[in-house]
Amino acid sequence: MSERYVRDVGYKLWQILSEALGEDVKKNNFRSTFERLELKSSQFINIQSSHNFKFCSYPYPSQEQEPKNEDKSQKIDLTLAPKIIHFYRRDTEL
Repeated sequence: MSERYVRDVGYKLWQILSEALGEDVKKNNFRSTFERLELKSSQFINIQSSHNFKFCSYPYPSQEQEPKNEDKSQKIDLTLAPKIIHFYRRDTEL
């Protein structure tokens, strides 16, 4: 792959993205554009071999829609935890 080939393919990619999103997308504004459109967390993109982009709702509910359960207590099984026998004069911190 030559540098020219990569440059040409990159240029075509920015054109395809710009057309699909309806705004000018370039290398220097790619991340901010997608973050602004919230595509990284709320939608996904299906790119087909014909260069068609399909923007679809994400199939899972977002974190905002999940019921919040404040009563969840974290349980940790310490039966397999290593035994601490040397405290190196740090007994008072316990």
